Amino acid sequence: MSKGKASIWRVGVIVLLVLLVPAGVVLGNEGAIGIVKVANGNTFINRDGQRSLAKPGDALLQHDVIETAEDGSLGVTFKDNTRLSLGPNSRITVDEFTFKPGTREFSFVTRITRGTLLYLSGLMAKLSPESVSVKTPVATIGIRGTRFLVQIDEDDADHQP
Repeated sequence: MSKGKASIWRVGVIVLLVLLVPAGVVLGNEGAIGIVKVANGNTFINRDGQRSLAKPGDALLQHDVIETAEDGSLGVTFKDNTRLSLGPNSRITVDEFTFKPGTREFSFVTRITRGTLLYLSGLMAKLSPESVSVKTPVATIGIRGTRFLVQIDEDDADHQP
């Protein structure tokens, strides 16, 4: 199996595992915007200059950088039930996350700088699709649908959108 097909296959497996977990996200950490649901291999959360191994149940905060090594894959669920799955050698940053349906305040901006990302939209994309975007080194994706897959090749990783 080619390296690209293997990466996409691994992301697909992670998505299936994340979908099997109950949809509601229980977040006990003040300021938490999401939670790690599945972590395989070497996966990391970089927060405030500190790098730690990611494991199921870990809370995600705004501005966290989430990484997977060559043997890693990761599935996360956000407060609005948006789901992200990262394949091997991936890196994303959660730049903004605001989900306050009562006051109609919405913002979800994430940036992928390398690897593979599968996005499955949650409630925010349904209520305010213009408030959700995924930045890549070569473009910014506005969310208008319910799911998509992004793969950043090494050649594209050094570009800025």
